[in-house]
Amino acid sequence: MTQNLLLWNGNVITVDDDHPRAEALLITDGRIAVVGSNEEVCRLKGEGWESIDLHGKTVLPGFIDTHVHLMATASVSAGIDLSEARSVEEVLEKVD
Repeated sequence: MTQNLLLWNGNVITVDDDHPRAEALLITDGRIAVVGSNEEVCRLKGEGWESIDLHGKTVLPGFIDTHVHLMATASVSAGIDLSEARSVEEVLEKVD
């Protein structure tokens, strides 16, 4: 299901040195499509789109933390016997 979302009247941190802040953004298909002022972004909103007034709240870029704490992961995994696993699917079944 495609979700189209307008976030407006906010403090959008863009991480773009040329335009570090914006007021609104449009999200379509799970991706930010447009960032800018309330005026320029709100006029692009399509029919049936969800709209959220941020009332000045801040929107930050997404953060993805992909690191692993090796010792904690090792201690949790110590009881898993993968010696007979013959495929990725079998490993995933045992780990899950």
